[in-house]
Amino acid sequence: VLEPYFSPANIEKERGIIEQELLMYDDMPDRRVILALLEALYHEHPVRVDIGGTVQSIREVTAELLTACYDTFYHPENMSLVVLGDVEPVRVIEQVAENVDRRGFAKRGAIERIFPAEPPQVRERRVEIEMTASRPRLALGFKELPEAAPGRGQLRERLLMGLVLRSLFGRSSPLYSALYEDGLIDDSFYSYYESSPTYGHTLVGGETDDPDKLLDRLQSGIAEHVDRGIDADEFERLRRAYLGRFLDNFNSLEQVAASFLSHHVRGSWLFDTFELVESLTVEEANDRLQRHFASENFSVAILRPKG
Repeated sequence: VLEPYFSPANIEKERGIIEQELLMYDDMPDRRVILALLEALYHEHPVRVDIGGTVQSIREVTAELLTACYDTFYHPENMSLVVLGDVEPVRVIEQVAENVDRRGFAKRGAIERIFPAEPPQVRERRVEIEMTASRPRLALGFKELPEAAPGRGQLRERLLMGLVLRSLFGRSSPLYSALYEDGLIDDSFYSYYESSPTYGHTLVGGETDDPDKLLDRLQSGIAEHVDRGIDADEFERLRRAYLGRFLDNFNSLEQVAASFLSHHVRGSWLFDTFELVESLTVEEANDRLQRHFASENFSVAILRPKG
């Protein structure tokens, strides 16, 4: 990554490969329904655009554009390295410094990332698409504009939302059990919260034989959970279960390295997790539950098999 090579020939070869990948992704029902949902949730934010781009945008890529992107982002000042294992830390740091210094990179200022203004309301309440698929898919989304400060503040928000989602949609939750027993969901069911300094949302969904009935049951189940709230004993169980899963990740060097890097690029510190999870309160969880899952924040996408 520190020695770029962009030639017209290899760009043209890669362009064809990526175009085929994009066309292949268009045939994936799970991917299509989530992209449709993100397009419904967001008006302007680029999170609504497939990260692979479009066939047209790939055709517009040139060596000059790639070089401009490379010069902006692929610079040691914007690079992070995590090393785990039986190593000598000082020697590793010396080796990295020697490798970078001999390449003669010039100093580079801060990168300015410009995002369009995104209104708080969703763009569309409901979208439906048809394509060749074995079963229908449902994707339900709840949108928010981040309020917490980047870094440690947003880490705390993600941890809190993780506990809230476990309470609502976790495999031991009453709503999940009822939906599973009634055959409305299966092991494809998912729920997760994603955020950055410029966007945030919860996505819930999966394959189902009756997306309309599943939507009704999810909406009523969420409303009942909001009215009932999370009690203190349940919240403490969720907190302890999360810390257990967090500690279990330390059995994998790959997981630890990925976690360190993920926290670093988000401006937080992996080991802040202990303190932050302990600081969360059930009152905060119930406030988050009510505000995040308000009815005006949601959009739904339904994919139906063609014909």
